[in-house]
Amino acid sequence: MFCPKVVQIELPILNKNPILNPNWISGFIVGEGCFTYFTRSRVNSKGNRVKDYTIVMEVSQDNKDLFILNSIKDYFKVGKVYTDTRGVSRFRLTSKDEIINTIVPYFENYPLYGHKALQFSTWIQIVNILAMEQVRTTDRDNKVEKLIKDLSSL
Repeated sequence: MFCPKVVQIELPILNKNPILNPNWISGFIVGEGCFTYFTRSRVNSKGNRVKDYTIVMEVSQDNKDLFILNSIKDYFKVGKVYTDTRGVSRFRLTSKDEIINTIVPYFENYPLYGHKALQFSTWIQIVNILAMEQVRTTDRDNKVEKLIKDLSSL
């Protein structure tokens, strides 16, 4: 006759001030992060309808794990953490300068793997175009729109 062994496990003490390992952060972003964009249409001063692009790196978690997002923000020393009424918190980064000066070098040292690496590669091309070609032209916007379609299909 088989008698199952009873396993007793003590509840862990939740460390709400973790010291994060950079490789863990990259893995966490692979699982919980996204590289995306916001677009906003508006009428400019000349009366033309134009699109404004905002690049976004975001990591989401249930509000119960807000401390993880705050720890990631503290690690990077950039970005903001937001909470909403639906119980979701987000670490969000939208500044091109912070992305170029902080996030790009970070992922060069602690790379993403899998599908998220493909998303990041396409997303960073959008970042580069918006940073290098700050004057709005049809050519620039067409390049960005093509990459946005590529990113959306990944």
